[in-house]
Amino acid sequence: MSWSPPSPGMVLASPKTKYSKKMERRPIMTESSTVRTDHNNQIIAEFRASNGVVTTNGLGNGIVLLHHIGVKTGQEWVTPLGALLDGDAWVVIGSPARAPKEPRWVGNLRAHPDVRIEAGAETIPVTARELHGDEWQTAWDAFAAAFGEPGGVDWTWPTFRLERRT
Repeated sequence: MSWSPPSPGMVLASPKTKYSKKMERRPIMTESSTVRTDHNNQIIAEFRASNGVVTTNGLGNGIVLLHHIGVKTGQEWVTPLGALLDGDAWVVIGSPARAPKEPRWVGNLRAHPDVRIEAGAETIPVTARELHGDEWQTAWDAFAAAFGEPGGVDWTWPTFRLERRT
């Protein structure tokens, strides 16, 4: 895998964006989760209406919609994620507001790695591959260069490369 620092050719989300409150779509249980789900639904609707460009929170075209299967429910979920385009693949990091915990979609990808994403106007079958070691470090460095290094973090966020299936 060859990485380079973010350049005008790489697609990425706004570095000022905090993704935690819009990363996961969960069953509605509390007022705060209702707000989060409503926010996700707004982002999803805007993404689909504008071929992948989202002006909400300055997201631009640096997101994908991840279609994943719930480990416990077997239900398909759609989650908007910040994504870094690398060639013909996308890299996503499981980081809810840079908190040291995994979003639910991470476990879903580990259990069911063959998923779909919406990128722009396309729906693409992909296989998620979790990155470790040098690959993880390279991906993390690219994200840190694009979005800024979070201070005081002692946590290795799960990172996945979403590769097109043929």
